[in-house]
Amino acid sequence: MIKKRDDMKSEEVISFSKSIIDRIIEMPQFIQSEFIMAYVNFGNEVITIDLINQCFAMGKKVYVPSIIKTYGNKKEIVASKISDLSNLVKGEYGIYGPSLQSLKAIDPKDLDFIVVPGVVFDIYKNRIGFGKGYYDRFLVQTSLKCYKIGLAFESQICESIPTDKHDYPLNAIATEKRII
Repeated sequence: MIKKRDDMKSEEVISFSKSIIDRIIEMPQFIQSEFIMAYVNFGNEVITIDLINQCFAMGKKVYVPSIIKTYGNKKEIVASKISDLSNLVKGEYGIYGPSLQSLKAIDPKDLDFIVVPGVVFDIYKNRIGFGKGYYDRFLVQTSLKCYKIGLAFESQICESIPTDKHDYPLNAIATEKRII
């Protein structure tokens, strides 16, 4: 699936991403949310920069994930507030986020809406990421009122994917064709 996504033409990625973001910003769950966490796209993931900028324009508080080392050298996601995209630095795995010195963490329970990346999704709103479990461990810390939505190209959707007890299902998945 990663190769399939990486082989997409840049025009498709840009066009499909715009359609996906347009769907998201019209959702009542997004409109009503104040504290938004969105990943900063990497490679041929759904482009989130326009969504983040739209959040700023709407006066929403924006948080992006940052991978930090915790006790015992374990790595976890922390949601850190940003005020613009210019202060982001290339971090672990080549993904942009705030520098460790500029982290402004929020309690995951205070987030209203989370935009989640993934490699493959199914119609039951399950996802597979890169296999490190960062998002599964983070999402379980959020409140039940927090709306969690995966962004994917339609080509990343399967009928069913294998799941495990630690996998955390989403509330929805947005593609360029539909909201599941």
